[in-house]
Amino acid sequence: MSDPHFSAATQPAAIPAHVQLMQMATGCWISQLLSTAANLLIADHLAGGPKSATEIAEAVRCNSRALHRFMRALANFGILTRAGEQKFALTPLGEALKRDVPGAARSTVLMTAGPMVWKCFEQLQYAVETGKTGMEKAFGMPLFDYLAQHPQLATQFSEAMVGIHSAEPAAVAASYDFSSLEVIVDVGGATGNMLAHIVTRYPQCRGALFDRPHIVADALAFLRAERNRKPYPHRKWRFLYDRIKRHCSAG
Repeated sequence: MSDPHFSAATQPAAIPAHVQLMQMATGCWISQLLSTAANLLIADHLAGGPKSATEIAEAVRCNSRALHRFMRALANFGILTRAGEQKFALTPLGEALKRDVPGAARSTVLMTAGPMVWKCFEQLQYAVETGKTGMEKAFGMPLFDYLAQHPQLATQFSEAMVGIHSAEPAAVAASYDFSSLEVIVDVGGATGNMLAHIVTRYPQCRGALFDRPHIVADALAFLRAERNRKPYPHRKWRFLYDRIKRHCSAG
């Protein structure tokens, strides 16, 4: 069954304007389908092969009948596929929603379709009317101040930045000549993903990551995990654990 949301993008002239607008308006439904699937770890529970909603309902703490309908909806959008009468299996698209796989799609989905961003977008009209941020209206403080008070969410945010900016670090490392530098400092560099790509391409350089303490701790965990996938020259790394001053815009 084809997805009408995608067909609207590929064949806009064939669909009446009012229908296209309604499809745009219901785009939030798809983001919530993805967010719920990510929260419930549906992809991880199906990683070993096809399963029915009944087989995983207890593990994900869901009503089996409602879960079956939910998984059927995911199949309609190509995240799952039917495997017999009651079972579902992962598609290549669904595989990307697993934890700890390249691309950080799960963390990106949880962040961009999660409660924090959702509440900010609820204040979009306020932001347009006043020129102020929806974040400060919804939570009473700037984004990074809020993340500093919620370390688990800050970790998720850093992982989401890896997903959103996944194509950029390699392009930056390839486009600029860093060969004349001994030390490269990334201020507010979060996971260190950008810096890792640069020192991998220029192993004679040392990298220094400067960010808030809880963010740098996440960076170490991220780089250890990446080391298992690609040979970063870790002996060249020097991490600076320090607190960014309040007036500093980075991090």
